[in-house]
Amino acid sequence: SCLLCMFYNCSPLTYLVIYFLEERENRSFMKILFITCCLLCFRSSLADVRQENEIVVGSLGLRGEMDLFQNWAPTFETYLSETVGRQFNITFRMIYLDFNTIYSAARNKDIDLMFSNPSIYACVEREHQASLVASLLNLRKGFELDRYYGAFITRYESNIYNISEIKDNIVEAVSISGLGACQLQWEELILRGHDFLSDPKQIIFSKNQKKIVKDVIAGVADIGMVRTDLVEGMAADGEIDISDVRFLEDESDRIHPGFPFPFTTTTAAPEWPLGALPWMDWKIAKAVSDALFALNRTHPAAIAGQYSTWKTPLSYFGLHRLQERLEWIDSDGKCVLSPILYDSVVCPTGQVKKNRAIVNSACDDAGLPCPITNDDLTYECLCRPCQKVPDREVDVVVMRRLSDQDGEHKFPYKSCDKMVFCAHAQISDIIEMEAVGR
Repeated sequence: SCLLCMFYNCSPLTYLVIYFLEERENRSFMKILFITCCLLCFRSSLADVRQENEIVVGSLGLRGEMDLFQNWAPTFETYLSETVGRQFNITFRMIYLDFNTIYSAARNKDIDLMFSNPSIYACVEREHQASLVASLLNLRKGFELDRYYGAFITRYESNIYNISEIKDNIVEAVSISGLGACQLQWEELILRGHDFLSDPKQIIFSKNQKKIVKDVIAGVADIGMVRTDLVEGMAADGEIDISDVRFLEDESDRIHPGFPFPFTTTTAAPEWPLGALPWMDWKIAKAVSDALFALNRTHPAAIAGQYSTWKTPLSYFGLHRLQERLEWIDSDGKCVLSPILYDSVVCPTGQVKKNRAIVNSACDDAGLPCPITNDDLTYECLCRPCQKVPDREVDVVVMRRLSDQDGEHKFPYKSCDKMVFCAHAQISDIIEMEAVGR
């Protein structure tokens, strides 16, 4: 009962009611376990209740919860509470969200502001009519950057040199809905005639970009997908030796001369936006925008977040085109969103998704079990979830049936192609057609 309450986030009163019902069972061990569990649930429930006059900022944590709060709490909690908070007598609280919970947080109205990659924001904008408040102006190596690209990396000693070599290798990305560490690279593969979902023998989703880099160095994955500046930032922080990593097909000099980091993708993404959900007071949203625009690189909040300031966003035209190219937009004009990986897979035109049981067991069947981690990260994996649609999806055979004194006879004609005459019949002939799915 308690576990169900944890899942459905019951109120504290619910826990007490369930306790008295369980009390009647008089099972000592189970009772003690239940009380302990419910105390934890009670505490968690109270912590998750939104306080009065509180603005909740939901933030996507690509590099883990600890990094998120270290880098962004000074901006979204301390700075906004000290500026906008005093003006409206409110406080700001930031919560950590991942690729699954960020959509449900918006859908359930658990957040008022959302800080995420532009792809996720564009999807929430389509579904919930979110509006842009401000866009980040990053600061890297002294450069102010309002956009980023996608990069492919491999181990330095690897014999892989081109992105076409994803075929029959293990590729690691952050999430199927990740932008800088999946979808930018996915589009680039399409533009070059490659198939992200079918070419690699395995795709690993780590939910954490730093983990991608470390896994590539450790040999867990042959090729990694990350956003620009991530590898250099990890090296500067002493987390990796940059000489252990090599970038594939650096196109920075050709596509964007002067850009300070190597990258592969043709499309750039606008830097991360802060968006307001429609139920947020527009006066508070405007005050947040003004406060963020007033920041500069010397402010403690900007130093913690490693950015220069905030600005008006770039055009999202290229991003919308990318989503359409990936067929990430359904017939209703909404993004394909699901916390279940299988349901998020959209096979390209000319291919169909294999059934759920086959996809879920494909990696184990191929001798490629999903990696197991000792930390709080949970990997998800795909092994060629799509298959080509046959040229003829259905075999159609037409038979002419005749009866005589010796009984009934069937005379088959040929198999039929689409939109052609299959057979000719006369009045009183009996025709049978057999359709066999392939």
